Amino acid sequence: MDLVLNAIKSVAYIFIDPLFVIFLIAMSFVFYVKNKKLAFMQRMIIGENINSPLELTLSQITLGIIAGFLASILISILGITFKEGSGVELIFSLTILSIFFRGRAIKLPYLAFIFGALSIVFTYFKIGGSDINLFRINITSLIALIGVIYILKGFLIIFDGSKGSMAVFSKKEEKIIGGYVLSRNWMLPVAIFIALKLSGDSATTSDVINTPSWWPLLNSSSILELIKVSVLVMVPFFTLINYSATTFTKTKKEKSRLSGIYTILYGIIIILISILTKFGLAMEVLAIVLTPIIYEFIFRFERKMEDKREPIFFSDDAGICVLDVIPFSRGYNVGIKAGDKIIRLNGNKVLNEKEIYASITNNYISVELELIDLCGNNKKVIFKKGKMPGILLVPKSIDENKKINLTKEKILEMIKKLKNK
Repeated sequence: MDLVLNAIKSVAYIFIDPLFVIFLIAMSFVFYVKNKKLAFMQRMIIGENINSPLELTLSQITLGIIAGFLASILISILGITFKEGSGVELIFSLTILSIFFRGRAIKLPYLAFIFGALSIVFTYFKIGGSDINLFRINITSLIALIGVIYILKGFLIIFDGSKGSMAVFSKKEEKIIGGYVLSRNWMLPVAIFIALKLSGDSATTSDVINTPSWWPLLNSSSILELIKVSVLVMVPFFTLINYSATTFTKTKKEKSRLSGIYTILYGIIIILISILTKFGLAMEVLAIVLTPIIYEFIFRFERKMEDKREPIFFSDDAGICVLDVIPFSRGYNVGIKAGDKIIRLNGNKVLNEKEIYASITNNYISVELELIDLCGNNKKVIFKKGKMPGILLVPKSIDENKKINLTKEKILEMIKKLKNK
């Protein structure tokens, strides 16, 4: 219980330290700006915001903090420990760059490989002398830390990954298909054990953590030796994790749920691999090499499965497909869901999406739609008089004469016109 309370206390420190508070506010502002742009793009595509920028930002910050508390508790129970000044804080700092730049090098599995390789070289070749801890990161703790963060990331994707999605269209086999681009970022305050050298002023009595006899669960000799000659304190850091995916074969909630499961699976595998590092240098090298390789394998497998599956959002002679529904809109309230196919309008066969929009937008009389859902069930809904329907339909076809070749300048011009309206 003391371990859990210390983890919670250490993470809670971010709310009283001025620098942490300022950083959290600054990142919240960055999230808000990105979410505002996303909401604007949603409005361009569907005519209304699916989620407000404030709602998206609050869920990112709140759920990120909750995940940070849970990650810190797992870290404390496992006994993930690093030497003071080993450079592990640089890994956390580099993850922050991922909100501004995209690249493999700043993803946690690759950072673990880079810093792990540096640590093995610096440790076993004694570069810099024995008194310098920089790039002497405990490999067992490093790999286990990645596993813990990815387990929590998986749950964040499951619960929050579908928010802030954007509808997109593509063409496959001369058929227009609809899908989603999912993109989310979360800021996690993570507290980890830092081992300070034993000295009279290394830590105050209130800083020192009492540990139970069964601890640590990561029963690695390198961690046990480090604990014997050190005083342990829990220090909080911020780390940024992000999620991005594209799907044309699943609903956005199904996609985020599947991605989350893959991510949790990766995290569990990595923690199991971290246990192997206690068997010596060869296993440490194998662990840091496998960390990015398994990451690539699992998520390339997910993308391959996505490519193999058939698209589910397309319109044809059977009916017009609903791609997205705005929460609490007219379409949502009458029971329309993404993936439903509108087959009849007031008892008549539907020809194209234009006549549906014309009938349910600013309509003064009730309109009956007959639909078939993704499971093949038929249902009827009635649109009473109202304005915006709150649904996005997949076009059956595109008039080639009305196609516009969009350049960057043309897009900026369109955005400027929309802002001025």
